[in-house]
Amino acid sequence: MSALAVRRPPGILSWRREALLFVAAYLAYSLARGATTAPLGTAVENARSIVELQARLGIGMEQAVQEHLLGHPVMWMLNQLYLVAQFAVVPAALAWVYRRRPALYPRLRTTVLATWVIALPVYALFPTAPPRLADMGVLDTVSSQTPFALDSPLVTAFYNPVAAVPSLHAGFAFAVGAAVAASTDRAWIRLAGLAWGPLIALVVIATGNHFVLDVVLGVVAVVAGYAMALLLHPGRVGAGDRAVAPRPERHTPPAAALRIALICPYDWARPGGVRTHVAGLAEALRARGHSVDVLAAGASTGAQRGVTLLGAAVPVRANGSIARIALGPVTARRTRRALESGGYDVVHVHEPLVPAVSSSVLRWRGAPLVATFHMYSDTALHYRLLAPFFRWRLRRLTTRIAVSRPASVCASHVSRIDAVIPNGVWPGAEEPPIRIAPGGAERRILFVGRPEPRKGLHVLLAAFGRLPEGVRLDLIGVDRHELLRACPAADGAGRITAHGRLPDGERRLLLRRADVLCAPALRGESFGIVVAEAMAEGIPVVASAIPGYQDVLTPGCGRLVPPGDPDALADALADLLSDAALRERLGAAGRTAAAPFAWNLVAARVEREYLRALADNPVAAVQRVAGIGSPDAAVALGEDSTGAVPTER
Repeated sequence: MSALAVRRPPGILSWRREALLFVAAYLAYSLARGATTAPLGTAVENARSIVELQARLGIGMEQAVQEHLLGHPVMWMLNQLYLVAQFAVVPAALAWVYRRRPALYPRLRTTVLATWVIALPVYALFPTAPPRLADMGVLDTVSSQTPFALDSPLVTAFYNPVAAVPSLHAGFAFAVGAAVAASTDRAWIRLAGLAWGPLIALVVIATGNHFVLDVVLGVVAVVAGYAMALLLHPGRVGAGDRAVAPRPERHTPPAAALRIALICPYDWARPGGVRTHVAGLAEALRARGHSVDVLAAGASTGAQRGVTLLGAAVPVRANGSIARIALGPVTARRTRRALESGGYDVVHVHEPLVPAVSSSVLRWRGAPLVATFHMYSDTALHYRLLAPFFRWRLRRLTTRIAVSRPASVCASHVSRIDAVIPNGVWPGAEEPPIRIAPGGAERRILFVGRPEPRKGLHVLLAAFGRLPEGVRLDLIGVDRHELLRACPAADGAGRITAHGRLPDGERRLLLRRADVLCAPALRGESFGIVVAEAMAEGIPVVASAIPGYQDVLTPGCGRLVPPGDPDALADALADLLSDAALRERLGAAGRTAAAPFAWNLVAARVEREYLRALADNPVAAVQRVAGIGSPDAAVALGEDSTGAVPTER
């Protein structure tokens, strides 16, 4: 077999041995269960104790449920399901999980075996008759509506009729249903798996084979069995876990040219941090010899070379801002078609949980998936509330990147993070910044951002009113109408210029003309990309002391002030604008501090993560890169012929 063949995860037996294990374990369990038999009178007394307890708890509903369903066609179906659930669905579900998600299988197998062990002493110590044998007016519908007579001598030779507590019939249905749901991307199979447990709970109650309390205790037994499985198989399973342990370093030789898809969920026609990052990364990767396509939200009329737009974007309020994203099944279908036709070696999705462009990529199986998390929220409330669902959605990811420490902390609620790689900036010009103030008297402050409350423009405008007449304010990303809406009393004497949205070249020119960049955002900034760009140009910065800015702007490169404090902001701006030597010193320090953010370095780090993703998914991508399915292809991407990754020497 080729070195590129899929290898079974360590610790999983072959299917033949697994089948023999289960046959042997079931025979042992059946013999032990049969040996715990007790007189029917004792079992009926215990059943009456359960009836009394359920009456006090208000959950005794077995007779009412059965009477309500008798005579309906659904009752016939429930009787058939009683037979199928234990003897067909449980083995089939085990085989499904073994094939579809082998890393999860050991826990499911051990859960079943451990639950049998847990249930046996309960059967021995508390033999209980099912409702159909407890003389409480509940009928044996399985025997009357199927060829399978539960109380025949042949049947009772293989099972103990007074071992009703706990109901493993129901407990195992919940266990295998959850495991199947975790092993598929198909929504209807997930729903069927999650509904299987409640359905079988109804089956065992309606057919008179178990009390409601039996079902509850069956689920408790399975949970205890799963706890034992976790002790025996403690490793993390899948992409949804929150492990944050660092990945071991691997030797990654220079990459062959890769075909890469970069996924941006936001409107490509609108400036923004994620859009700027994706555009810069695409250019930097192309400079390293890779073929890069950008798949992004946006109307097709704005298409550019190397960019595929997947659907018109609509504004959606999120995290104190307005995000323009493409929604709907048409966008998701276009995204999948673009991936299918692209023949990509690596798919790099940014903000993987944002619909519909990014989130639809999570179902893609044609190449390793790398994700970058950009968002930072002070509370990450929706991440916390929907964490189990998000972890399940993210399980297909091979590699997870965050753009900063705050973004990593935020994303850790829903996924582990393998690497923190910052946003990139292009190196500043070799010549000093442009100073165009006449006579050296006028000074310029620059703001780059959207006119949203979170960006703190209103705080800057309040602080600007406290500065002397010789100071001008340039606003990028804000047009005049937006300025007047944000601050109707904005200075009309020509000291404030709202430039609106500008191309990158014009934006960079205004940045180089500024004496100080001001970043007054109040919250929600994962990485100060505008701050880093100013530092790379040698422009000193005054910014709010918030996560995301604090990790980028060190004290020697500018000033950090309390967020939302116009007086402190005005004082810091006045100090820098009045001291040219201080500005030069801070600007020089900023150039040095911004050096690690250079796109050539950032792209090299991202490229190494691509190689690791390819090494982790040899079948999906190595053959595309190397063109052949040989052991040499794996070695070219950091694997030797045995499948091991060489350690760094």
